Amino acid sequence: FDIRDQMIQIAVAYVLNPNVYLGLSGKHIRQKIDNDSLNNNAVDVGGIIRFSDRLSVGASILNIGSAKAFIQEKDPLPTVIRTGISYDTERFLFTTDFSIDRDDTTTEAGGVELKLGPIVRLRAGALFHTTFELTGGLGIKIFSSDQTVKNPRSKRFAKSNRRKNK
Repeated sequence: FDIRDQMIQIAVAYVLNPNVYLGLSGKHIRQKIDNDSLNNNAVDVGGIIRFSDRLSVGASILNIGSAKAFIQEKDPLPTVIRTGISYDTERFLFTTDFSIDRDDTTTEAGGVELKLGPIVRLRAGALFHTTFELTGGLGIKIFSSDQTVKNPRSKRFAKSNRRKNK
C-alpha cells in the first residue's frame, strides 16, 4: 500500500508602493494511492495594505483551482478566503483573522505578542473553528535577514549602493 502527496510551489511578491504588497503563487499538486494518481494545479493570491506603521490589513484566497476526480468522484481543492488585521505598538502586537472555506466553515482567531526585549517574544492566542482553543508560546529571534534581489541597472539600486559605499 503506497500513499504519496507532493506539492511544488513557485511564488512571487511585489511591492506596489511602500504600503501595498501583493503576492501570487502557483502550485502543482500530485497525490497517489497505490496505482491511482491525481495531478492538479492551483493558485494563491494575497495582499497587505499598511495604513500606518502600526496598522496593517491583509487578505488572501488560497487553493484556487478546479475539481478533479481521483478515481471517480470529483473532489474540489480546499479553497479558503482569509482576511486579517494587525496592530503593532512598541511592546505589543495584536492580531485577528477570519477565514471561510469552500464548505462555509468559518474560523476566527486572535492573538497578542508581548515583546520582552530585542530577542524574546511571549505569545498567546485564541482560535475558534469547530471548537475553542487557547494557545501560548515563547518566541526567540535567532537572526533577521533581508534577501531582496534588486535589478543592478535600476536607479534605486544605484542610489542605495552609493550610500552604502561612502
